[in-house]
Amino acid sequence: MNQAGVNDKYKVSPFYVFFLVHSMQTGIGVLSFQRVLAKSAGTDGWISIILAGLIVHIMIWIIYKIFSIVPGDIISANTQALGNGWGIFSICYSSFTF
Repeated sequence: MNQAGVNDKYKVSPFYVFFLVHSMQTGIGVLSFQRVLAKSAGTDGWISIILAGLIVHIMIWIIYKIFSIVPGDIISANTQALGNGWGIFSICYSSFTF
């Protein structure tokens, strides 16, 4: 398996990821997310928005920590964590669900 690092032109800077996450959260918030949330949760919907934002930020931080520890790209990190068989299966499953 090739353990070479990811080419610099394919890396995403932390500032750009920060910008993408916040712009996606704002876009979802502006485009009728409030109506659906107000129908199901009432006036307590703001709590779920804050919790979901915190969970997303924690998950992105964990992803950055994993990629700072494991050399290579997402495929090598996945196979190193799960082994060859389960690593390839999880990559296929992830690409199938997206």
